[in-house]
Amino acid sequence: GALNPIIQNLRVDKKTQTIGDSVVITARITHSTPIIESNIEFVAADGTKIGQRQMIKDGDNYRFDFDTLGMSPGKYRGIISALSSSQTRQSLSFDFDLIERK
Repeated sequence: GALNPIIQNLRVDKKTQTIGDSVVITARITHSTPIIESNIEFVAADGTKIGQRQMIKDGDNYRFDFDTLGMSPGKYRGIISALSSSQTRQSLSFDFDLIERK
């Protein structure tokens, strides 16, 4: 059977972000067949979902700049999900905090 895509080197540029700044998320996504979908979505502490959005591809590296302007402070979870052309999926989540600008 085909293995699931592999999501590695997931990075959030800062664990604590200031509202108004972009959160830069990068990851490497690989599979033996082409990756046909690389989406990212965000969930706020109150359960509000933001997404899904397409990540920007550069070879095997993927990036998304999350604009936090107008967002509420609190804990956020991001979920990257990848789909290969052999229809196998993988997802990986990460957390970060948003704080008010001082």
